[in-house]
Amino acid sequence: MSNQYVRDLSSNTKRGMQSKAEKGIKPGVPPIGYLNDRLEKVIISDPDRFQLVRMLWDKMLTGTYSVAQLVQVADKELHITTPIRGKKKTGGKPIAYSSLCAMFKNRFYTGKLPFKGDLLPGKHEAMITEEEFERVQEIIDPLHTTRPKDKTYNFQLRNLFRCGECGFAITAEQKRKTIKSTGEIKEYVYYHCTGKNKSIKCSQPKLHVNEDVLIEQIKEKLSKFTIDPDFYKLAIEALAQEEDVVVAQDQTRTQARERAIAQKEQSIVNLRRMRYNGEADDDSWYFAEMQTLEDELEGLQKQRNNAEYKARNWRAKADEVFTFARYAKEDFDSDDLEKKRSVIVKLGEVLTIMDRTIQFTPNKYFIPLEEMNEMQKLTPEMVRTDSQQREIGPKNELILSWLRELDSNQRPRS
Repeated sequence: MSNQYVRDLSSNTKRGMQSKAEKGIKPGVPPIGYLNDRLEKVIISDPDRFQLVRMLWDKMLTGTYSVAQLVQVADKELHITTPIRGKKKTGGKPIAYSSLCAMFKNRFYTGKLPFKGDLLPGKHEAMITEEEFERVQEIIDPLHTTRPKDKTYNFQLRNLFRCGECGFAITAEQKRKTIKSTGEIKEYVYYHCTGKNKSIKCSQPKLHVNEDVLIEQIKEKLSKFTIDPDFYKLAIEALAQEEDVVVAQDQTRTQARERAIAQKEQSIVNLRRMRYNGEADDDSWYFAEMQTLEDELEGLQKQRNNAEYKARNWRAKADEVFTFARYAKEDFDSDDLEKKRSVIVKLGEVLTIMDRTIQFTPNKYFIPLEEMNEMQKLTPEMVRTDSQQREIGPKNELILSWLRELDSNQRPRS
């Protein structure tokens, strides 16, 4: 009888896990960067860790860090610790090497749900794209092989692009050519498709493209999303103005939320006082009422935390976009390989090379910058001097319009 009870319990548990997975919700504890919402029974983004963990993915995407180095970055620079969970309060420690390796191989971060060998659609917020995940796999895999690494040349664009025809990796080769007239030896770097996709007869492997040509293409595309120092200053001022408006609008809602939380906390205190005074002897009523009040309080606190997170994230995202537009060209032209590769990673998604030409989908937050940049070229005098403030109106309105449409999920709602 006891064995049958254990078997039934195990069967029910498995059915429950299967049911959650089919609904797009991960059974058990989610990976770092996410939390279980006990009230809504869903997985939410961890407001304290989500953006920090995304920074680890960004650094890995540059191809200039090893997992071991990122363990140190997570601990010493970003100060990421594991969430404290359970009654035993486990956690609160730096991310271990094995945990970081597992993180970089976990498709959960793409918004999918790996479960029993299947990949189900998840209901949680994706931290990275499928393209970014695949690029990280290409970067990490060589760390687990014995293939010797090139020690003489740092390929600037390796592991950043995929073939636009077959979807497989783009590789790099260094070649040397002797100039007959002078005897001088020149070195060239070429990129081409690996041609490893056996299911597709790809025409791209034979189309080698010089690294210098690709660099110039990137510079040309980057120029569309670049703003000058004067325009950057104007954008930051507009951002500050818009933030003041948002803060003022949100103040009333914040006060209302705090009053509601205080009232709910007082209701819990009053209910406990009734119990103490013998005015709530019905156990079923008391515990049901207490559970309702605690759930409502948790819901209000969650609303407050989400509002604060969105407000912080909106400003951070806007700062990131304008800072990128101001300094991306300088960073790309620098000798710092990490900065150069980071610019390419941030510029767009689905980075491919097709017929010796770079193609990509621009980061959605950067698309309006192209319009701003064109306006800046047409009317450069509008941002040159403080004496022309009355002429800045149209450009200022363009910036404010973009800020208001930045992302309804990233900024607080009015």
